[in-house]
Amino acid sequence: ITGFEAAAQIVEQLKTPTWLTLKKVYLVVVALVGITAPLTSYLCIILLTPDQLNVYSKNLLSGLAFIEFGNVGLMILVLDACLILFAAVNTSYAGCIGLCTTMAKQGNLPGFFLRRWADDAPWPFNKYRDRLPFFQGYPNCALAFMLVTIVMICLLRGEVNALAEVYGMAFVA
Repeated sequence: ITGFEAAAQIVEQLKTPTWLTLKKVYLVVVALVGITAPLTSYLCIILLTPDQLNVYSKNLLSGLAFIEFGNVGLMILVLDACLILFAAVNTSYAGCIGLCTTMAKQGNLPGFFLRRWADDAPWPFNKYRDRLPFFQGYPNCALAFMLVTIVMICLLRGEVNALAEVYGMAFVA
């Protein structure tokens, strides 16, 4: 899913988005997901025995990696999963920044979200403006999103199921 979310965010970053460019991006994402997901499922079915399928029924991919490649394969899979989750978090921050800046431009959020630190960075960042290019965007949006995220995690005490329900309600609403 992260690929689709990232592809949705790329539209605002393109100087001149064209239908052909967007079509190519989505075609690549669909092709990658359409090939890798069935292939992974097929490999699990043909390489794992019925007993192994029962043992690893809740985590087939990690079971496949462990059985076929041992601990090294499992560690590679875990590292890959971590990188995917980092990308998902990055995508959510990019999406929040895009949403907040669009809403602020339309007057639905305060202009505070449109303030760029590149223009008038607070101390001590103003001295290092040229050396800190990652503060060129809209950090007020990212910091507000980070604060909301931390508050949600603390209020729900890190309960993944409760967080999923909150996400589901927000997504459906």
